[in-house]
Amino acid sequence: FLKGIRLTLDSWRAGRDEEGWCRTMSQIRLHMEDLDFDDDIPSKAPEYVTASYRLQDDIDTLRLKTATEAPPRRFVRSNIILSVCYGFGDASGSGFGSAVQGPDGLWYRHGLWGSDNNKKSSNYRELRNLVETIEEGVLNGSLQGAELFLFTDNSVAEAAFYKGNTSSSKLLFDLIVRLRLLEVSRSIRLWVIHVSGKRMIEQGADGLSRGNLLEGVMEGKPMLSYVPLSLSCLDD
Repeated sequence: FLKGIRLTLDSWRAGRDEEGWCRTMSQIRLHMEDLDFDDDIPSKAPEYVTASYRLQDDIDTLRLKTATEAPPRRFVRSNIILSVCYGFGDASGSGFGSAVQGPDGLWYRHGLWGSDNNKKSSNYRELRNLVETIEEGVLNGSLQGAELFLFTDNSVAEAAFYKGNTSSSKLLFDLIVRLRLLEVSRSIRLWVIHVSGKRMIEQGADGLSRGNLLEGVMEGKPMLSYVPLSLSCLDD
């Protein structure tokens, strides 16, 4: 929740939008066409900068998270694990799907993206699907105090989670914050693991995102047969 400070401090630099975020290459090209790009590069750092829009939200969130008398505990390692869950999540062009196996059995979700997500990137849709899968698991009581291994074929989603940050996407950063808050507030130990697209197809998450409920775990195959975590990359 310090991103707003960074955006504020760097807001004067070239290649930043009005909120301080790095522009994408396509945005930079448009910016260069609209303006004399050389004139947009400051000669030196200004004495004062304008606070970014995000800074106030970050301050409010930090106040909320630090309002308790004792620091909140983050679930890192425990002698007692209430449950271990395994899940896959995938997002196709127009749909999404995920399936999670826990002590109480298999539960899944699937559907179509609304029109508000038509222009969002595939990276955003993939990560949002994972976030909302965990949020649904929290609501149905499956993931409280659980250790969750969540598999995706999107390497950006995996990297964004472990890095805990992103330099150019406000939407991805907001999703990362939601994930981290879920970890702390619900005592979830989360692992996001990248797998090949072929494994997603065999497991059934790819089919779920396309409305097919008859592939992989959805037809009764065991979830653990798709997650051989005990094997190294060189083992058969």
